[in-house]
Amino acid sequence: MKNFKKISATALAMLAVSASLAGAADNALSVTASADDVKYNEGDFNYSVNEDGETVTVRGYVGKDTEAVIPSTLGGKKVTEIGYSAFGGHYTYSSSLESVVIPEGVTVINEMAFDRSPGIKNITLPNSLATIGKKAFAETSLTDVTIPDNVTTIGDDIFCACSSIASITVGENNKNFRSIDGILFNSDMTELICYPYAKENESYEIPDGVTTIRTGAVSCMSLKSITMPKSVTTVCSEGFAGSISLETVNYGGSKSDWEAIRIDDYYNDCLTDAKIICTDGVFNESEPATSAPAESTVVPGDTGADEDKQETISATLKSVDSENGLSGEQLEKQLFGDSGWTWQQVEKIEFASDKLFSVQYTAADGTNKTLGEQTAARAEDDGIWNTEWTFDTSLMSKDKPFVKLIAKDGTADITAKLYIKKDAEKPSNSDQKSTGIALATAPAVLAASAVVAVSKKRK
Repeated sequence: MKNFKKISATALAMLAVSASLAGAADNALSVTASADDVKYNEGDFNYSVNEDGETVTVRGYVGKDTEAVIPSTLGGKKVTEIGYSAFGGHYTYSSSLESVVIPEGVTVINEMAFDRSPGIKNITLPNSLATIGKKAFAETSLTDVTIPDNVTTIGDDIFCACSSIASITVGENNKNFRSIDGILFNSDMTELICYPYAKENESYEIPDGVTTIRTGAVSCMSLKSITMPKSVTTVCSEGFAGSISLETVNYGGSKSDWEAIRIDDYYNDCLTDAKIICTDGVFNESEPATSAPAESTVVPGDTGADEDKQETISATLKSVDSENGLSGEQLEKQLFGDSGWTWQQVEKIEFASDKLFSVQYTAADGTNKTLGEQTAARAEDDGIWNTEWTFDTSLMSKDKPFVKLIAKDGTADITAKLYIKKDAEKPSNSDQKSTGIALATAPAVLAASAVVAVSKKRK
């Protein structure tokens, strides 16, 4: 096969025009170029030549097969890297791709290489692999994965929003990482890297000796309680993002020890707002920790609600789509059910999903806004798409309260937790905190289930 040297974008553009006029064959090696990079194409793969001139990086896949088998060479040069978003939402054009086979010789999978490819269920990793970049497999449908023996570096959040993954395996000869009960750690067990999203446990005990909870490490929606050892000193950003069911943290140290932990503020509310049971007391709850429940002083007709507790409503919004979204009366029915609460009595709402979605609302000044549009915290998503949002209802118009949820691509199941204002007057028809609320489900329409419960006060 003919070897191409890197030449100017102008010259390559002229070559492309000439090839087109000459009626080049479909299976011929083609070349595309931009001012910033030179890319080549062979078969179903785009690639670029690395600085050494001898190896190449896969840049994209344009095929339509359900399985993509990456060749070990492209353009006569050895394939050694999978590039940024090569099989992700940016550069992959197949809606049909389900599995990818990466050849031996590849040593690096770059950041977000497979990000936003929800159809991918299986990726075969070579033993030559040494580096896995940040969010490399985010938002795929992987059910399990094996980290090869020679991997030395794993970036943060590599399985972000992977709602199907229940177990992570590490090669038995890998000296840098290990898996305990399907949970990924570094070799000396000082870093918790990933607690798989789809594990169904309601409680988990973090091993003693762990000092760091990595970014995106625990995003499991089933977890209700965590036992955390005193050895933990750092919880990175999004360490517990998405763990919206978390209620209790059993901590192995004192209150002062807990306060000394460096907990990043970014999307760790699920952790910091939970009830923290320390060796010498309890956080986020007015009553002291006791070995046995105190004798009840509730009189008939009294709800027994403590002033420092806050009522919440939890709902699951099914199949919110990217075309019409969910808003108006339909959204209100899913969120409030027959509880009797209204927008005016809600303090804030926590939304979460395993897919990207946005939250739109009518602001106090009457204009329509989208959460994140000003900060653009995630440049790749224009700041308005995320898997978790906290909506402060004080932002919305009091005269015309309006909220709309929209999935980024396809549909998304979105969970919601509504925090009722502490001083809100209880509706006469919402005496259902212990029995729950049953919501009607219409066929082929968005459905939701809601339960009203008394919860601790959020900070």
